[in-house]
Amino acid sequence: MRRLIQIAGVGLLLVSVGCSPFFGSSGRTQTFTLNVPPVKNPEKGVLVDPFTSSSPAKYKMLIREGDRIRTESCAKWVMTPEQMLTVCYKKVFDPATGTDPVKSLSGDVLEFARVFPETGKKTYGSAVLTVKYSIKSASGRVLISTVLTDSELVMDRSPEAFVLAMNKAFARQCENLMKILEKP
Repeated sequence: MRRLIQIAGVGLLLVSVGCSPFFGSSGRTQTFTLNVPPVKNPEKGVLVDPFTSSSPAKYKMLIREGDRIRTESCAKWVMTPEQMLTVCYKKVFDPATGTDPVKSLSGDVLEFARVFPETGKKTYGSAVLTVKYSIKSASGRVLISTVLTDSELVMDRSPEAFVLAMNKAFARQCENLMKILEKP
C-alpha cells in the first residue's frame, strides 16, 4: 500500500509539472529566442545600452489571463527578454559601420507575454511586447522617452506559435522605433 501511494505521488508530481510524457510532451524543455528582424537602413551611430526588466519570470514564458499570471511549463527563452532585446538591437545597430555613436538606446521591458482577453473569447491569445524606450544624446541628455506596445495574434496553443507571434510583434516594434530614431 505504501509503495502504491509513493508511485501515485510521483505520477501526480509529473502531471503537475506539466512535462509529463503521458500527455504528448517529450518531458524535455524547449528553448526559444527572438530573431533579429530585417531592417532597411538602420539609423547609424546608435549605441545600445543593456535593457532592463522588473519581471521575476526571467527565462520563463509568461501567460497572462486577466490578473492571473502563469508560465509555460515545457518552454522557456534562451535568455531573459531584456537580454534578447539588447542582443537583437546591438545586431540591428551594428557598430562595425565605423560611425561614432551620437545617440544611445536603452529600454525597460514592461511586458513580454502571451495575453488572453478577459472577455472569455475562445482565442489563443496575443503576443504582447511593451517597452519603455529612452534615447539619449552622446552627452547623456534624454532626447526621447516613449512607450511602445505591439501585439500579434497567436495562431494555436503551441509555444512555437507564441514565439512566431512575438517575433512579428518585435519586428513591428523595431520598425516603429526606426521611425522615431529618424526624427531629428
